[in-house]
Amino acid sequence: MQIISGSSCSRYYFDSGYKMISEDDSNIVEVFYAKTKDLNSRYPDFKNYITKEEQLRAERFHFEEDMETYISCHALLRLVLSKTLNKEPLEVRFFNELYNKPALLGNPLYFNISHTKGAFAFVVSNNHYVGIDLEKVSKIIDFTSIIETYFSSCEREYILESKAEALDRFFLLWTRKEALLKALGTGIIDNLKQVEVLENIIRREVFDNLIADCLFDDHFIYSTNLSNHFLSVAIPQRGKVLLYQINNEIINLYINQ
Repeated sequence: MQIISGSSCSRYYFDSGYKMISEDDSNIVEVFYAKTKDLNSRYPDFKNYITKEEQLRAERFHFEEDMETYISCHALLRLVLSKTLNKEPLEVRFFNELYNKPALLGNPLYFNISHTKGAFAFVVSNNHYVGIDLEKVSKIIDFTSIIETYFSSCEREYILESKAEALDRFFLLWTRKEALLKALGTGIIDNLKQVEVLENIIRREVFDNLIADCLFDDHFIYSTNLSNHFLSVAIPQRGKVLLYQINNEIINLYINQ
């Protein structure tokens, strides 16, 4: 666990490099991450594992790299899920729940995906809904107006107290908020300032008066920095989050199942 200190606000997040490990081994969540360019040699294979509908969606991207990221992510997700479900990859069918949250048709297996410029990630759980967000750190973004709208005073203090680290801190907290909202499946909620993500555990009480008929449990958020990309995962139970950087060995494991 990495402790972030320096002001009156308590804050910390998990960052253990190749694997993010928490205290409880009974609940395992798997995260798969890759940079699109690192998988260029396997891109022709990936096209065999997406549906015609996904191909049409991919062709709508303006930039070729974005199209390749989308195809690579969806193909590899389908390969991972098909191995777990003991199905052929193209037999794995997705649909969108409320707020466009992706889900599996007819199967109690949970996942979530995230794309950013030149990279992607997805998370898979056997036990419960999950949320993931991956963002590339961009120096051209003006985050000052964003933090005034969506971040609490304590979060703003944390971001701005270090000029050298302000951009990284913004993207860290942004991915944590996004991952949490995706796990909850609510879409953007009003007054997001009230939902502070400086600590790993987000208490259920935070969402009272923010979400109608709130039935959600406490949530846990784990984060890491992956060479100029921030990745965060939100889950409703404390657990072990395993992070795999996709390489040819992993791809072969799933393609040759």
